[in-house]
Amino acid sequence: AIDKCVDEVLRLLRQKSREEEKSNKEPSYQIVAIGFSTFVTNLVAVDMFGDPVGEEATLSYACNREDVVKECQTLRDNL
Repeated sequence: AIDKCVDEVLRLLRQKSREEEKSNKEPSYQIVAIGFSTFVTNLVAVDMFGDPVGEEATLSYACNREDVVKECQTLRDNL
C-alpha cells in the first residue's frame, strides 16, 4: 500500500511539473526525500520552502467525516 501511495504522489507531482512546463514556469518543487510511517500513511509534498504543494499532491488515510474535515481546515488555517 505504501508503494502505491508514493507512486500516486510522484505521479501527481509529475503532472504538476508538466503543467508548469507548458506555462513556461520553473518547477515549484524538488523532491529531496520521501518519508512514511508504518502506523498511518500520510504523504504531503512540500516545496523548497517546506510549504505543502497542494491538495493535488497530498494523500491521507484520514476519513472525510465533517468534524475531521473541519479540524483539518482549522489546522491549515493556523499553520
